[in-house]
This record gives sequence, C-alpha cells and structure tokens, in this order.
Amino acid sequence: MAPPSVNVSLTGTVPTHPHTFRLDLPCLGTRSAEVDVVLNINVTSPRPRQPPTVLYFKRRKICLEGQSAEMYAPHLGSPGERAGAMSLSVVYYVVPALAGLTLVITIIVIVAYIRRRRHKRDRDPRILDVTDVGVKTRPLTNSTLLRPATPNNNTYTLPSSITINSYASLRKLTTPITPLTPLTPAHAHNHVSTTVSLTQCSRESGSRDACDTSRDRESGSRDTCQSSSTLSRSEVVVDPSAAELQERFRQMEVERQRVRLTAVAHEGSFGRVFRGWIQRDRPEQDQQVLIKTVTEGAPHDEVVALYREGTHLFNLYHRNVLTMVGISFADNSSPFLLYPFHGYQNLKLYLQEHRGGHLRAAELVELAVQAAHGLSFLHTANVLHGDVAARNCVVSEKLQLRITDAALSRDLFPTDYESVGTEMARPIKWMAYEVINDRVISTSSDVWSYGVLLWELTTLAQQPYVEVAACEMAEYLRDGYRLAQPLNCPDDLYKVMAFCWAIHPHDRPHAKLILDYLAAFHHQLNSFI
Repeated sequence: MAPPSVNVSLTGTVPTHPHTFRLDLPCLGTRSAEVDVVLNINVTSPRPRQPPTVLYFKRRKICLEGQSAEMYAPHLGSPGERAGAMSLSVVYYVVPALAGLTLVITIIVIVAYIRRRRHKRDRDPRILDVTDVGVKTRPLTNSTLLRPATPNNNTYTLPSSITINSYASLRKLTTPITPLTPLTPAHAHNHVSTTVSLTQCSRESGSRDACDTSRDRESGSRDTCQSSSTLSRSEVVVDPSAAELQERFRQMEVERQRVRLTAVAHEGSFGRVFRGWIQRDRPEQDQQVLIKTVTEGAPHDEVVALYREGTHLFNLYHRNVLTMVGISFADNSSPFLLYPFHGYQNLKLYLQEHRGGHLRAAELVELAVQAAHGLSFLHTANVLHGDVAARNCVVSEKLQLRITDAALSRDLFPTDYESVGTEMARPIKWMAYEVINDRVISTSSDVWSYGVLLWELTTLAQQPYVEVAACEMAEYLRDGYRLAQPLNCPDDLYKVMAFCWAIHPHDRPHAKLILDYLAAFHHQLNSFI
C-alpha cells in the first residue's frame, strides 16, 4: 500500500459545524493482502477539566494483486507518479530492516545497562529500583524519585512512564517494591492468611469470548506458573458465624428508645442513612451519630448483609477509620447501626459537589495520605477491607477522612456494582485482576482498589473504566490496560497509582510504603505553597 492521505489541512480555521473528511488508503497492486487499519482520533474538549475523548475505528483494507493502481489510487495519475509509488515498496522493506537493527542494538544496550544496575544493586542491598516498566504508547515524563524519611533510609524508584490515551498500559513489572509479607490472622472470622509467591509466570492463551458467562472457567486465557513458582489463595474472606455476630451485637447494643433520628443523609432503594443522637442519662453526654438501616420491606438478604458488613470494622479504633459505636434492635423493626458523627459526608458525594475547582492538589493529596493511614492500620491489624473506594469513605468539613465499612454501599451506589451473568453484583471496576478472576482478596488487592481511590480523588469521583463492560474487565486488565492519568494530576501521584495496578500481587507496594511516599510528596507540595 502507498502512504495514506487525508483531505484535512494542517493550517487554516477549524470548522464550526460538521464537515466530511476523506481518508485514502491506496493499494499498489503488487500482491493480494488484507490489511487491518486502526484510525485513532483524539477529541479535545474546550473545558479545561474535561479529559480528551479517544475514538478508535477499526477497518480492514483488501488489496488485489494485478489490479491497476488507478483503481485504488486515482491521485497517482501519471506514469512517473506510479513509478514513484512502486519505488515505495522498496522503502517498505528497507525501513523495517533498519528499524529492526536499531531495535536489536537498543535491546543489547538496555540489557547491558540492566545487568550493570543489578550488579550495583547487589553490592548495595539498601537500593531497590524498578528497571523494566514500559508502556504501549509515548511516555510523557522522566522518572522522578520520592525519598520518604523511612527508618531504614531506603531509596525507592517508581515507574516512569505514563500516557494520556484512553488507558495507560503497564507492560511488565519485574522487580517488586517490597516482598509480600503474609498476615497472621487475629480475627479468624475476617480472613484466612496464606502466602503468595509469583515467579517465572507464563501465559497460556485460548479462544475466549469476553462476555460469555457460561464458559468453563478453565477454558479461557489464564496466567500459569512454572513448577518453581507457587500461587496459593491469600487471606480469603470468610463470613462470621451467627454465634459470633450475636456476641458482637450483645457488646454494642443500645436501647431503641435512646436513639433519636433527626434527618435523612442518604437513601437508596432499601438503605437509609440518618443523622441522629444517642440519648444518655445526662443531656451533656448525648452523642451525635450516623445511623445506617434498611426499610421495613427490605429483603432478608439486605438485612443479613447490613449485619455482616456493618460489623466488619468493629472494635478497630483509628483516627482514619470509622467504626461502629453501637447497634439498636426493636421488635418488628430493622436494626440501627450507629457510627460517631462529626459533620461527616460521604467522600464520593463530597468530591462530586466540588467539581467546580474548589479543592487544591495539596488537599487531595492530604486526603490520599489519610486514606493510606487508615488502610495501613487495617492491614497491620490483620483486617482486609475488600471494597476500598470513595463511596466507602467519609470526610468532614475540615477534610478529616475516615474509611468506613461497605454496609449499604450496593444499595446507595448501585452504578458502582455490576454483575456478570447470574453472580452477585460486585465493584468490578475497583477490583484487582485476581479478584475478578479467582475471587481471592488480599492486602495487595486492597492496594489495587486504593489506586482506583486515588484516581477518584484526582478526577473528583468520575466513574472508572466507563468505556469497558464489566464482562470485559478481566481481559482488559490482563492485556495491560489501565486508567489514564487524569488532567491536572501530578505525575508523582499517578506513578503511585501505576504501581498499585501491577498485574501480579507481589509487585504492588504495601499500604505503609504508599503512606511514606505520599507523606513525602505532600510535604513537597506544601513546601511550594
């Protein structure tokens, strides 16, 4: 084929109403072939905060051997022009050969550089870096270092390549930031802890329909490991028994006549969140609370889910974790779950209300630091959250953030939860690859979801992967596609997101390491203000 041509001028004025453009893909007629053509169009919005829309059009061009060039390329009118076009075929062979030679030389240089760096790193065990992080599109920035003031003075290097396309693609993460340390469960009802080791993994590909929910799980594309590697289920969530729930309720029970409702804060199909008070023996001891409950006609499954999810963070006290302070029962009435209230608002709703640009970058990073504090505390306490997202956080007027349980989230934020086939609705767009595929959650899968929470903060609660169907998410993640860097998102913050979205769990950082990075970055931001 000859080079494509388009009738769109590179200079002049932009039309103010729809125009038709033409793209010519002329065949040379030297041989018969089918050529896949991908047309990539970036549509930039005049709104400064509106991300560019990326359109992909896939077409197939068919050329037949022996057909006249004029049939496919009428702009090659003269014999001289046709001869020039034919000479292009020589260029098509020479240019790839030169490009291949250049690529081989580049690979040799990179391998030599990596070996030299590894040799240097082996001699100095304090230095840990990532040397093989790539993307499928053009990088925008060079690598920068965040140097947190950690007790062991380690130096960590974050991935350097980011993109502005519809998705950013992380091709490979070969060096983990820190080894994955298995948890010893303190609460057997929350999870079972085992180890994770992922090395020398290879991919077996098979025919697969992304949206075929009836297919056998073993027939699709799957990540498998050599005999020298092991992959076991890590910290699988187990529901608490009824006896354990009853014991928790007995410890927290508040008489219903002491609970007073004052206003509705949020409501869904069955769920209700109220503001109210717990009335004590003395008026000055009254406590203001948030109250989660369900309506009288709610299905039994909704009531059971309220019990189990509402007690998930029971007895965990931290300045960035919101835990229950009580539960109230009454005959012929739904239970009340009681949480301390200090002017809190749901973080997702708060971000959506501030899309006018009232939040500064330093304030968003401060919220990210607080969320990392809360998540690090939960993991230190051997508790997995399982649904880290903006909808499961609250924030006060003074930007005090707390992570909450996921009680009522499916009902209050139904668009965030999707089901594939007949399975229960899950927050698939926030879930790690191994959770979507194998339903295995761990501290590393919480970290993945935390990366999506960072993306929510920087986009003011936009929906992630809005272009991708839930049934296609596993395939997209397996192929390396990730959320793009939001407009006005600092490069250093997006690099943290990129590491959270490593395909293998052991390549993701711990929450404590993320906290150190973001605390240092927040300090850098404040130093310029």
